Formats: sequence, structure tokens, C-alpha cells
Amino acid sequence: MRKIFIFMIFFGHILFFMFLTPFTLFAAPSAVVYAAGTYTDSSLDILLYADIIDCNLIGYGVKLGYNPTDLTVNTAVKNEDVWYLGEESSKQPYLNPDTTTAGEVVIIGGKLDVNNPMAGVTGDGILLGKISFSRNTSEIPVLSLTYGRSGIFKNFVTTEQVILDDQASGVIFDPIIPMVGGLSSTDTDKVVFFTCHNNENGTLLNKTCGGEWEYGGLGQIVGGNGNNIIVYRYDTAGDYTAHLTTAEAVSSIGVTAHIVETPLPLIDFATTVDTATVSLSVTDLDPNDSEVENVIVFWGDRYRDEYSLPATINHTYTRTGTSYHIRVKAVNIQGEEFNYTFISDEDLTVSIP
Repeated sequence: MRKIFIFMIFFGHILFFMFLTPFTLFAAPSAVVYAAGTYTDSSLDILLYADIIDCNLIGYGVKLGYNPTDLTVNTAVKNEDVWYLGEESSKQPYLNPDTTTAGEVVIIGGKLDVNNPMAGVTGDGILLGKISFSRNTSEIPVLSLTYGRSGIFKNFVTTEQVILDDQASGVIFDPIIPMVGGLSSTDTDKVVFFTCHNNENGTLLNKTCGGEWEYGGLGQIVGGNGNNIIVYRYDTAGDYTAHLTTAEAVSSIGVTAHIVETPLPLIDFATTVDTATVSLSVTDLDPNDSEVENVIVFWGDRYRDEYSLPATINHTYTRTGTSYHIRVKAVNIQGEEFNYTFISDEDLTVSIP
């Protein structure tokens, strides 16, 4: 038998625990530490987990590395429901996450229940903590995961006083951090890009999203590759919470469908048909606001004409007995271009007898 002493700071005092227990190793005690993230235009949330195998952990220490140019830490919290000192009915946290050094977040935690000090924590998918960042740039974040402290500090210790840091494959840090993103379009109204990729040893690799998306609002998929990029347009601008459910987890992302396109100038179109000739009138209903100077008319039969307003606009079709959709591109004095189709004004569809 050998004496084992455990000491921890608790309520400002150092508490000593002594156990008379054989120094016996389990078959293969180990901990696999991994992370998963979700990001938007302005934020990144990282969840840290551990699979604790064939042992009960009494302490852990992990460090998440990041680029401080790209990210700023907002909050870092431990899972104090699981990792605590004291009693189940009166849980006390052990050390706050350390965010004082730019580029790293260190989370150290443990469990020591005075009523059952050998219980520790074991199982798969044990949440260690959550870190929330603000994104400072448009760069997709690059992250790393390793031991919380180095040197004489021991990070992963079991209730049997096995130091997993010192064991071959005792602690494995998964180099792949899966990340799911929801990014608002900067040039198209109410569109959000949903993406999936792996952050592997600081390199970003595309990842098949898999699972099932629930977008949190009515709309439709309008693009993407059906693999790691999905382009979704919401029917209404606003804030939504989307969910990606896979066999491993549910990722929830808060996204915003913005109105980003410059409103179309208020223009009224009118068309008259005389045999095969179509006359088109263009009336700028608010010239002080839009100040449209030129229009380019695409007649729908591979011909186009450009006019400076005001102008007489007409076109003769060579093929009769059919209908044509006319598209008009208006250009204002600032050089901004605006496209109008029959969806904008039904008069832009004409039928040639």
C-alpha cells in the first residue's frame, strides 16, 4: 500500500486528503480531447470536450490557441455542473479560465466531491468548457488545442493518481476541429451562406456537412454545392437560428438575413405593340432620388439598344407569333446599375401577333 496525498485550494484554504490505496493502473486509462465550433459574421463559439476512457479524472488542463489579430475573447467558462469542488448540493468552482495572455485561453478544472472523493469524472462527450470570441477580420479562424500548462504542472490526473500526461497515448488532442458557419451575404438581400469545414493543424479543409439542416425560417436553397456550402435565401429579412443535426451533435447558429441591395429606383414602364414593333416608355417617378440618365434595353431576341433619357424607344421583331421578356438596365448619374424584368413590371412582357 502507498500513501497518496491530494491537496486543493478550497474556500481559501488548502485541504489535504490522504488515501491508503494500492497504486493500480487500469488497463488503458486515457483522455481524448477535442473541440467543435460555430461562427457567424461577427462571432465564434468553441466547445471543448473530452472522452474519458477507463478512468475517472480528478483534474484536467487544456489550452486553446488562436490568432489575436482575428479574434478577441469575450467569455470563457467551465462546465461547473460537472467540474466542481465540495458537494453536489453546494458546488464550488476551481480556478477561473485564464485569458490574460493574448492568443491563448487556458481552462483548468477538476472534480473533488468531499462525500465521494474517488468518483471523479468519466464517460464520452464530457463538456469541459465554452469560449466565445468576437471576430475582428473576415478570415476563417485558425485554432490549436494542447495542454493547459507545461513544465512541472500535470494536467490530466485520475482519482487513482495516474498522470495521463506521462502515459503513452494517455492524452490525445484531436487535431481536427470541425466548424459550421453561417455568413450573411454582403450583396444579395436575405441570403445566408452555410458552410462546413475542418480546422486541421491550422489548415482549413472543406468538410461535407452531412446530417439535416433546419434553417429556422421560411425560404429556399438558391445555390451552393450541396456538400459543404449551402446558399439559403429567407423569405423575410431578420434574425434566425439554424440547426445542423448530425450523428455526432447538433450545431446551432444564430444568423441574420440582411437587406443589403440598393433599392431599385421607382420607374414605370409602358409598352405598346403595333404589328411587330414595340414602343417602350420609361418614366422615372422620382427623378430627384434616382436621377436615371441612361437605359440599356435587352429586347429578348438577342438584340439590345442603349438610350439617353428622355428618348423614343422602339424595336421591331423579325419573328412573330411569340412572346418576349424585355430586360431594362437603368444607369443613374452615379454610375449605379439597376435591372428590371417582367417580375418588376408586367409591361416588360410583350406578345407579337
